[in-house]
Amino acid sequence: VRRNMWSEPGILDAVGCENDHVVSLLLAPRRARARGGVGSNPTAPIGDVHFWPASFPFHAHVERASQQRTLRCSFDDARFREVAGRSADWGRPELDACLDIRGTRLNDALAWLAREAYSPGFAAGVLTENLASAIMIELSRYFAGVNASRASATGGLAPWQIRRIADYLDGETGRMPTTTDLASLCGVSRRHFTRIFK
Repeated sequence: VRRNMWSEPGILDAVGCENDHVVSLLLAPRRARARGGVGSNPTAPIGDVHFWPASFPFHAHVERASQQRTLRCSFDDARFREVAGRSADWGRPELDACLDIRGTRLNDALAWLAREAYSPGFAAGVLTENLASAIMIELSRYFAGVNASRASATGGLAPWQIRRIADYLDGETGRMPTTTDLASLCGVSRRHFTRIFK
């Protein structure tokens, strides 16, 4: 469990590249607006659960950063591939889906792991190892779902693109987004985005 504190609230820009896969769960309510990207500029909202694949550069931009408490789990690439059955290949849809992971058992496993970190009980080491395996498996299932929804789509927007637009619209105050803004959120050109709705 990590606590990040900044002396004065302000804008935080972070760029990095991890050697291991990293999944994070925000433990305290978000007080700042965070945007980010894996392998790109920070344009998409970062959710309470997000994942940075090993060896991919990421960029995060947080407005009004002051204090944040997160559970951060790192997984060695070889171990991640062994447990989760994932290859090292990450496509654009998967990378875009890294920033805001919701509605999975992953969230519950991460929250359980955080409780165990704060108050270790009997056989905490064994439980922690098993939760880590469960987290890797749930990540693999989540990304398999991203690929399945993309493959079964016959047109229109993928569920993750719709969710990203909805989150963007929920967070906007007073400014009507342009077609170019929405297309950028979805990782497609303005022309392609417009063509989807014909």
